[in-house]
Amino acid sequence: MKTILILLIVATASFASAGLDSEILPKNQVILNGSWNPTVDEISKALKAAGKFLENPKNESEWQKKEIEKILTNSSKYCVQFSCEIVDDKKIIRCNFLPVEKDSTPWKKGWIEVFDGGFWYWRIDYDVKSGQCMNFSSNGYA
Repeated sequence: MKTILILLIVATASFASAGLDSEILPKNQVILNGSWNPTVDEISKALKAAGKFLENPKNESEWQKKEIEKILTNSSKYCVQFSCEIVDDKKIIRCNFLPVEKDSTPWKKGWIEVFDGGFWYWRIDYDVKSGQCMNFSSNGYA
């Protein structure tokens, strides 16, 4: 019984320490043209902040929290597009998550918008100065 409990604790700790920044491979990340060019560090911080946001959603609806659970369960199956914009004099990194596709060309060339598909398609904005994420949204289901 003690062995099982220890394994459960180790497995839980391993899952908790894994985040989007370690789950989404660099080959599944692309920076698209925006109004400014981010550093590698800023992109890394945006991805980490998105992961922290998902692990502790505060003001999200119950529906959104259920979608976030599905996102976390499938975190290694996403690719992400980054677009950097100035919004209200703030540097914002827009993060657009979608499922990894076999043909990786289209999503690396331009911003992809999908209007269905549920938790497989979601977005979040990262404020570089505050280090906070905002404007989480995921798609609905037809």
